[in-house]
Amino acid sequence: MPNLIPQKEKRIIYNNYRAKIVSFWLVGMMISVLLGAILLLPSYFLTISKLKESNENVEVLKKSVNYQESRHTEEEISNTNKYIKILLQRASGNSIDKYLAKIISLTPSGVHIDSIGYHLVDLKNAEIFLAGESVSREKMIAYVDALKDSNMFIKVDLPIGNLAKEKEITFNLTLSLDLNQ
Repeated sequence: MPNLIPQKEKRIIYNNYRAKIVSFWLVGMMISVLLGAILLLPSYFLTISKLKESNENVEVLKKSVNYQESRHTEEEISNTNKYIKILLQRASGNSIDKYLAKIISLTPSGVHIDSIGYHLVDLKNAEIFLAGESVSREKMIAYVDALKDSNMFIKVDLPIGNLAKEKEITFNLTLSLDLNQ
């Protein structure tokens, strides 16, 4: 069968065919991109809303941390004011010197005080811790009784474990004080 279409016309038809294929692919790609964008929109909006929510949560946490820090600062100021009051009270003449003098004056021979500790419980109360050695249980008990009889201490606490040995006793005493006496 003879070819009746001239060569020039064949080229035009072939170029039109190529243009149709390219335009078909381009339209297909555009439709695919458009469909992809449409299908991704819900997850995009969900991500945006989650991001906003997380930013709001971060702001709330920052505010709560600032609140806690300011509360902690207020507590520190309150404690500092308490200590200033205590120092002013000590400067006005109410000190533990008289208590220490009484402890030392009541110490009998045979009882040796190795260390003295002081702990301020609050504005009105304090504790003195004594650690030492006694040659006998009787000397230690006599010392504790003398401290109790002095009426300078609210409470004289001798742990029961200190009474276990008869001689060469290492002891610990806790003396509770009322600083307003």
